[in-house]
Amino acid sequence: MKTIRILLLALLASAAFVCPRAQAQIGQITNPVSAPLYAQDAGTCSATANSNLIQQLPPNASTTTVNLSGTFSATVTVRASNNGGATWVTLGTASAAGTTTYGTNSYTHLCADVTTYTSGTVNVTISTGVIGGGNGNSGSLSLPTTLTAAGVFTISPACGAQANCLQWVDDDSTDNCGTATTNFLALINAYAGPGIPQLFIEGASYGPGLAYKLNSCNLAFTIPVSVELSANLDFGSGITSANAIQFGPSNLVNFTNGQTPPYTLEGSGSITGCTGVTVACIEAEPWVSNPRVLRVHSRNAGAGNASPPACTNYFISFDGHNNAPQVIDTVYWNTDSTTGRCWMINNRTGATGGTNSGLFEHNTVIGAGAAPGFTAPCGSVGHSELGSATIVKGNQFYGFGQPILLLSPQFGVIIQSNQIDQAGCTSGVTTADIQYGNSSNGLVNQVMILNNYFPGGASHAQAAFGIASGSSSALSNVTIMGNEASGSVVKNIFIGGSGPICTGDCVVSNNQNFVAQNSSTSWAMYGNGEAGGAYGTSSVAQSANISATTVISAPSAAIYRATCYVILTRAATTSSTLPSCVITYTDFQTSTVNTITVSSTNSGNTVGTFGQGQAVFASKVATNIQYSTTGYASSGATAMQYTVFARVERLN
Repeated sequence: MKTIRILLLALLASAAFVCPRAQAQIGQITNPVSAPLYAQDAGTCSATANSNLIQQLPPNASTTTVNLSGTFSATVTVRASNNGGATWVTLGTASAAGTTTYGTNSYTHLCADVTTYTSGTVNVTISTGVIGGGNGNSGSLSLPTTLTAAGVFTISPACGAQANCLQWVDDDSTDNCGTATTNFLALINAYAGPGIPQLFIEGASYGPGLAYKLNSCNLAFTIPVSVELSANLDFGSGITSANAIQFGPSNLVNFTNGQTPPYTLEGSGSITGCTGVTVACIEAEPWVSNPRVLRVHSRNAGAGNASPPACTNYFISFDGHNNAPQVIDTVYWNTDSTTGRCWMINNRTGATGGTNSGLFEHNTVIGAGAAPGFTAPCGSVGHSELGSATIVKGNQFYGFGQPILLLSPQFGVIIQSNQIDQAGCTSGVTTADIQYGNSSNGLVNQVMILNNYFPGGASHAQAAFGIASGSSSALSNVTIMGNEASGSVVKNIFIGGSGPICTGDCVVSNNQNFVAQNSSTSWAMYGNGEAGGAYGTSSVAQSANISATTVISAPSAAIYRATCYVILTRAATTSSTLPSCVITYTDFQTSTVNTITVSSTNSGNTVGTFGQGQAVFASKVATNIQYSTTGYASSGATAMQYTVFARVERLN
């Protein structure tokens, strides 16, 4: 007796872990049971997915009620079995929504079986009443509810009796689009229970010929959903709609509470195809909050664009007003012969205020095949950024004509700790790893490029940062700091070593292994290997006082240090006075124009006589810092000549 009791407990414990079922498994007593049905049974209460619902009846069953609801064109045959489902008898049929009660005293199981099907979804609920049992109670007995969790949906190559399960074929040939898929998506989008629906796409193994083919439909989710992808999806070339996977309805004009929870696509599965879509393989519609793509792999996904860098579709598009989008830990890799694919665009519509607070982190984005045995065409654009307060961090971008492209109205982007390599993909584009601007020529403002790694040398971009070919976009408030180039010092920060015009706070600081850049009136440069400071000028063979000459227009309100060195290079016939050097600036607090004499006059009249000095001051932004000389004198037929060197450094 003890052995029997232990065995019974073991069986009950194992039953607690049975997968969710659309049909109550033979031997399992649950009450009530319910499921959506939208397929015709290939047999009699058989294993055809989504075609029937079975309830095991308790021993003291009295009557059983079958309720049909929803919009459908189908016939449901109600069957009963008195031998555990081995054989069935017909109790009745129904072709419309309604409730029917059947006497079931002598039966062990009841089945609602879809025997003809045209369209729609039949929502079936089977509920059993019982007569008094051995526990002394009478009337209805509430048995455990079905193990099917509310809001859980599955796509699998073998549904068996699993609840809310759509069976697809994973031969990478059969098109899994059709009525069943359409109805299944409608069922998910109609979910109104607690939380958000969870969809598990599972079952197809990784490798050639093992994928779910979807060549004539897209997966459009119009309510927030979590999709766990553990299979391969091949969207082929037949989908000519805007997208293959859609997050959100396409008619929103503002944020709504119903669209506040996140849309999520994540998992270890992969995506390929999408060569016919017109916007993106994965598209988040405008006004959808917190769309996320996590851990998903893709290979050879998206169409080639005929004239890089003019992308006509992307792998991922956040269309605009998508608060807090995320793409994290994904892999995007192209290994075929297609040229000009584009990975992602943030705020595709260029909406003012755009897509805010995006996080794109730890992604491997390969535009060109970068391994032995693979072809190596170039991608077009890796990441196009038009959003606000975006962080692009810890990614690898390789083999795109424009690995990162900054476009108006982007504002406040941080590009940090990435490895960025154009990898020789220079056809039709500027030879720079990060580029800005396009033909719209809008302002690119508030950019921080920090601690990135830029490969240099042969087959790599000539510069880390530069304006895109054909653009005249302006720059404002840009910081380029702490970046490093590889190998010998051959890579420029700017194209040709000269910074473009930049207004506001524009700083190039503490970058390593780059060629020393030319001094600029737009950029404060220090700690990059510049000799002597940030901005310098000189005047040689002077034989008179020098009027006020601008060294720099202060790029920001800051503390500056000016250095002046004056040396006599030719003595006068009789006598001379080497002039003093004077610095002129505008104070940033009082706006008064001040002068500081940094070197004294000298009447030595011998070659090598010199004067020098420094001054520290606070200059107002966009005002000129100048030097001049005063006190020059020369006597005799040969005039005294001198040279002056002036340099200005920003100290904070």
